Amino acid sequence: MGLALHLVFFLSSYRVQVFAAKITGWSISKSGMLDFDVSKNVTVRPSSFHSSSSKGGIWLDFHGVHLPTKNIRGRGPIRAVRLNRINRQTSRLIIDFAPKLKVNTQRLRLTNFIRNRWRLILIGLPTSSINTSRSVKSQSRPRIISTTSKTRKKNRIIIDPGHGGPDPGAIGLNGLRETDVVLLLSLLVAQLLQDQGFQTILTRTSEIDVDLPRRTGMANRLKASIFVSIHANAISSARSDINGIETFYYENSLSSTLAEEIQQFILTASPQTISRGVRKARFFVIRRTFMPSVLVETGFLTGSLDSLDLATFEHRQRIALAITTGILSYIKKEL
Repeated sequence: MGLALHLVFFLSSYRVQVFAAKITGWSISKSGMLDFDVSKNVTVRPSSFHSSSSKGGIWLDFHGVHLPTKNIRGRGPIRAVRLNRINRQTSRLIIDFAPKLKVNTQRLRLTNFIRNRWRLILIGLPTSSINTSRSVKSQSRPRIISTTSKTRKKNRIIIDPGHGGPDPGAIGLNGLRETDVVLLLSLLVAQLLQDQGFQTILTRTSEIDVDLPRRTGMANRLKASIFVSIHANAISSARSDINGIETFYYENSLSSTLAEEIQQFILTASPQTISRGVRKARFFVIRRTFMPSVLVETGFLTGSLDSLDLATFEHRQRIALAITTGILSYIKKEL
């Protein structure tokens, strides 16, 4: 289906503590992520392989470490996860896919999303039986709003992860980078919208530099129906007391409505989050786009509360679902 998502294993939640000096652990969870906790100076090098014409997978090499052998079996797209020793200096984590599953390993994403932790993101894994919101508590999870087939076909949505490449954006507490937070959020939002049948395009899908005119030019050229730019805020580290989300629009009344919908659903999904309101602003990407456009600041990376939330996949997943639901609510009302 060509969607962007965390690698989902269809295995029971499982955690292995690695008895080695340089890798503290790795985990595979039901919420759909493969994380590696590492200490300094560990080299993580992704590669690809095909064991036969009908079976393929990926591997990750850990150099300078000696890990215990471990095998986990599962069903669905991922059939096995194996941890093997290659030699005294290298251990290898191998992920076997189901037979005939086509995976574009060139689109593998391995991100250092927080200090000493790596997360594997794979673009292209089938998602037909994945519940993206399963880790969100039921009492705070917004319901995905249904739309008609005609509505889905006529609307094209642009999701814009802020910054990227040499521009990491804001740097928060514990070294958390804005570009890492918003890229994952945007990938999740795009996946959810695509799951609902909408044509959804990202201005970037990896750590590359896309200048502002190219972002707005893409949206205008493709005649998008909606443009949503996703960011994370920051202020002086001395003001860790400042937290909260805010959503900006330029002038269009439809943009104001879109901003209100997204802001409200984020607060519903994450009631502990502080609201800094919906406001007008002159940011380039919302001022130079010709369709309803908003810029969402999903929290302060320098905030004592927000930084803890934004560092977790579960919170990002919750925010992504809320942004998606806000977009769908707006479409149902206005388009």
